Amino acid sequence: MGGLGFIAELEENPAQHDYSKASCDRTVRWLARCKTEMARLKHEGRAVNPDQLLFGINQGCTFADLRVEHMKQIAEMDLDGYAIGGLAVGEPTDVMYEMISQVEPHMPKDKIRYLMGVGTPGNIIEAVSRGVDLFDWLRRVPDLLPVRLQDLLHGGQSEVRERQQ
Repeated sequence: MGGLGFIAELEENPAQHDYSKASCDRTVRWLARCKTEMARLKHEGRAVNPDQLLFGINQGCTFADLRVEHMKQIAEMDLDGYAIGGLAVGEPTDVMYEMISQVEPHMPKDKIRYLMGVGTPGNIIEAVSRGVDLFDWLRRVPDLLPVRLQDLLHGGQSEVRERQQ
């Protein structure tokens, strides 16, 4: 499991409802196996990082019914944190925000809430207002500068320019 600070089960992001349902079911099984194996390794003193956290990743594409059911299932596992995955992969931002709003009420309030792969300044503000705590993004911060903070704080669209190389 490596020395990372936290790990999560594998995930899939299919587009069809039936396939997505099967993927959600599969990730629940994978997550249960991950939790069992992590506990075993820690108990035997063989964990590379005994303080490593385990997060569950919420799936379900843009199907609110699947996302809500999936979050309810993984929330029952009492993990260290919960991530919303499979968004910001081409769907409109209003759809992404709607999925976050649908899932958030079912996320444990006392655990870390992580939105995977999302991190533009506007996305962060929108997600925080919906209860998300943690973000990552594939872009380096210096590549985003300058960002007009005044626009962000006053609900406007931020102006983000590529850094000149």
